[in-house]
Amino acid sequence: MLCTGLAGWGLTSAAQSQSLTQEVTVRVRPIQDQGYLLYGLDARIQGQPHTLLLDTGAQEHWIDARQTPVTADPAGMSYQVGYADGGQIQGGRTQALLSLGTWQQTLPLLVARSLEGPAASIVQTVRRTLAQGLLGLAPGALPGVRRFSLQLGGGQSALTLNPSFYASSVTLPYAGRDARVFLGQDLPVQTLLDSGSAFVMMRPAVAQTLGISTADLAPFKLAVRPDIALSLITRTVRFRLGKLRLRFDPPRMLVVQNAPPDTLHDLDLILGIPFLEQVQATWDLSQQVIYIGEHP
Repeated sequence: MLCTGLAGWGLTSAAQSQSLTQEVTVRVRPIQDQGYLLYGLDARIQGQPHTLLLDTGAQEHWIDARQTPVTADPAGMSYQVGYADGGQIQGGRTQALLSLGTWQQTLPLLVARSLEGPAASIVQTVRRTLAQGLLGLAPGALPGVRRFSLQLGGGQSALTLNPSFYASSVTLPYAGRDARVFLGQDLPVQTLLDSGSAFVMMRPAVAQTLGISTADLAPFKLAVRPDIALSLITRTVRFRLGKLRLRFDPPRMLVVQNAPPDTLHDLDLILGIPFLEQVQATWDLSQQVIYIGEHP
């Protein structure tokens, strides 16, 4: 999901990491919620088991206060995180030990006392107790991790921290959360690789670049903010990303026809689960690039 508001977060320095270069692979699994597909993993927070949704579009980590024994500092400030689909969480912050397999790190963690949002929101997925919180995987969200790979779909779905080997067919530079994707065209497209999105979402200009006409679109109702007008792409779409040839079948691609500025910010395209299930993506934080390879 695209985070639209976050303040007051500090990050633990890399020098405090207990596993700077250790390669660790954690299996992830699909989580189906009312027809929407996301992915999560089993983690431990302060030694307690939690199921966390994976979100490469988010910097923060948070858990639902009703589902965890972890508590925030009662005298601390209150923080709020907002998502582009209208979901919001609010709560206090604490420092907690996060364990992913044999990797562990003490990180700032938001303990959410209030979770609000539309039925399709990742916030509501947690609220329905399919998971206890969210693991942010945007660049820099896991201090001490030099690179990480994400492979979704099939029986080998996994998150690998500090992989020693990773596939590489296309290299994308990134600045913060954004990367430039060219889609085989001359037009640069500001893109977010977002494992917190069950759809591929794009502006009309990108759809036109891909050869999608008005005849290929149909009105689509999604339980998101009512001020966002969406259209469903009704035909199979194929496009080339460098050497990779990708295919997307309905109903997993949406065109954002009308939306307020804070919905996509300066993004033209959100590549969600339908994209990430077809590739192996590696974020190299030291080189500030994203490697996209063929799905094994």
